[in-house]
Amino acid sequence: MANSAIDGETLNDSPRRGTTTITELMARISRLELYTTDGCRLCDEAERILDPVIRRLGIELEARDVLDDEGWETAYAERIPVVRRPDTGAELGWPFDTDSLYRFLL
Repeated sequence: MANSAIDGETLNDSPRRGTTTITELMARISRLELYTTDGCRLCDEAERILDPVIRRLGIELEARDVLDDEGWETAYAERIPVVRRPDTGAELGWPFDTDSLYRFLL
């Protein structure tokens, strides 16, 4: 498994892709979406994992309550919490930890 721990100002990625600097990552990703709902214990845990990462990288987090939109409810209600990258459409479903979040962002 690739090492995605922060090492100085680079994120170590798989040998195939080399390393990504924090600046490069910030330039690619300005916002993440978190599909969630009130009273979701796992969603609260996901936010605790996301918070230090998005703060460090300067990424905006948009929490989207799946009950606010019929399409979101259909797509995500059974899977929340889900993190989505608007730039690529890629999704990271629960469970995830800090390392898998960094790999997802690379």
